[in-house]
Amino acid sequence: MPNSSRRRERETSNEDDEEARIEYGIRRSRRATSFEYRDSSSLSPAQIMEQEVYYTHAEDAVAQSLYLAQVIALLLTPYHYFSSMMNNWQRHGNIASDVISDVQEKLCQIKERIETMLFLVRWIISYGELSLFFMLKI
Repeated sequence: MPNSSRRRERETSNEDDEEARIEYGIRRSRRATSFEYRDSSSLSPAQIMEQEVYYTHAEDAVAQSLYLAQVIALLLTPYHYFSSMMNNWQRHGNIASDVISDVQEKLCQIKERIETMLFLVRWIISYGELSLFFMLKI
């Protein structure tokens, strides 16, 4: 019987209820926790705004790199067309050399443009990665 009386004491004790709420209660997220508490892991309002700016920069970088990837895909179409046309002409061998040199020049120009665009895509994506990296330092 001593156990049943002990249980009643725990159920009615305010201190035990408070401890149970602290231990098993609903945990607050970092944003819901007041940043004024010492040793809290929450973000201040300025840090939240700065974090949103970094997220926006990263999203913009991804959007711009996807736009450039579409332009690269559009440039690849004539590049493959001209290269297959060159292969056919070289197999048949009855095409004038000045026409082949013009097409080869055009292929080199397209290839240079594609390489430039790929460099831009890498640079823009790295810009987005840097903004996410700086966000981690908040």
